Amino acid sequence: MVKDRTPEKLMVNFYQKNISKGKNFVVKYFVDCGLSRATAYRMIDKCKSGSIERRVGSGRVAKIATRKNVQKIDTLFRNKSGCSQRGVARKFNCSQYYISKILRKKTDIKKLKKKRRPKRNPIQLKSMRPKCRMMYNKYKDFEFLMDDESYFTLSNSTLAGNNIYYAANPDECTDEVRYRLEEKFEPKLLVSACISPAGVSPIYIHKSKQAVNQYVYRDILEKTLIPLVNKYYKKNNKIIFWPDLAKAHYANSILEFLKTKKIKIVPKDMNPANLPEARPIENFWGDLARLVYAGNWIAKDLVELESKIRYCYSKMDTEIYLTQIRNVAKKLNKIAREGL
Repeated sequence: MVKDRTPEKLMVNFYQKNISKGKNFVVKYFVDCGLSRATAYRMIDKCKSGSIERRVGSGRVAKIATRKNVQKIDTLFRNKSGCSQRGVARKFNCSQYYISKILRKKTDIKKLKKKRRPKRNPIQLKSMRPKCRMMYNKYKDFEFLMDDESYFTLSNSTLAGNNIYYAANPDECTDEVRYRLEEKFEPKLLVSACISPAGVSPIYIHKSKQAVNQYVYRDILEKTLIPLVNKYYKKNNKIIFWPDLAKAHYANSILEFLKTKKIKIVPKDMNPANLPEARPIENFWGDLARLVYAGNWIAKDLVELESKIRYCYSKMDTEIYLTQIRNVAKKLNKIAREGL
């Protein structure tokens, strides 16, 4: 950061205009401005030279942040992950703070947080852009409806803020505070919802210990997708339902059910796999979980958990997801043109 020289420039101007009144007069003025007497005399010496800028090379000689060492530090960190500032500091016999300062002041490297992205196999990567192109060309004038499901347990200590605790002596804390207590077969609830550009569906909650099959999924659609369509799209044929590629979602009974309800679904061979970047509902569950488990809340039983989920769902600000789903066609077009 460049130092503001305005006060010193004002002092130079004062010196030049008032030196005829004597050095003591100028020193007294500088002292009244808050400088010590010794600093005031140094300022006068600077003013005599007509320049207040520090002479190049007059500072302390660099021992650690030399040009060569800065280049080494740059090489150690640039475009890499898993680098330890403390480890590098030990190599250069300095503090971690000084390494951080070198990165900030002497390089253009920034500390960035990794973004989550699913790991895709080569087949998925190869077919992603062509499928997005097909979906965009066919459904760019349609409104997308999406659904997704997630599981909620009685507690969630893996969320940010819930995975730490504070204590002077850990032995004084209860096990509930010190440990992330886990059960091998912890009771859980299956929660599902459907979103569209016009609004969100009622929430579906069901006690389940198994993966979603076609019978459970039909029940989900009857209580989420169908009420959503009846409320917002009863006379609108320009809608397309986009589920993920779970096996139950494309069961014959499900396709027949949607056909009888006159709801179009993205064909399975056109549906790109593993593409949460274009499906805003994928981020919905993390936000709902943060509300449900805020303050490391733990449910006593599934009844209490269901009540909390329904309450938090009713209080969620869903406008951000509605805005994102309105731009799904644009997102598909961008992925088709540029990739991810």
